[in-house]
Amino acid sequence: MIAGLLTPLVAGNYTFPPELKGELLQVIPDYATEVSPGRFNLKDITGKAAYAEALLNSIRVRTKASRFLMRRHSWDAFMVVFTELDRIQHSSGLHGRLLSVQPRAGSIFGITCFEKL
Repeated sequence: MIAGLLTPLVAGNYTFPPELKGELLQVIPDYATEVSPGRFNLKDITGKAAYAEALLNSIRVRTKASRFLMRRHSWDAFMVVFTELDRIQHSSGLHGRLLSVQPRAGSIFGITCFEKL
């Protein structure tokens, strides 16, 4: 199991069994449990673009991690939760459209993330 939503960014142990973290990071060193919007200035177009790229990267990395774990272990059930679309929706409400001051650009970014998923 890999914790995700609301896992502190500095969490030492976010997997069970604990050794799964090392196995995961060896294959996917840039794996992160969460992309925190607090690390980005969402009032600024540059910050919004950086956050958007971080969300797209999170989708890529989480997909890679999921595929790795699906192949590596035997499963009775396997579930993956992608939180990126939720983050886009919340960010859009807090600071205007995520990607741009133009509503259409923010909508297009949401569609892009949805297509990646």
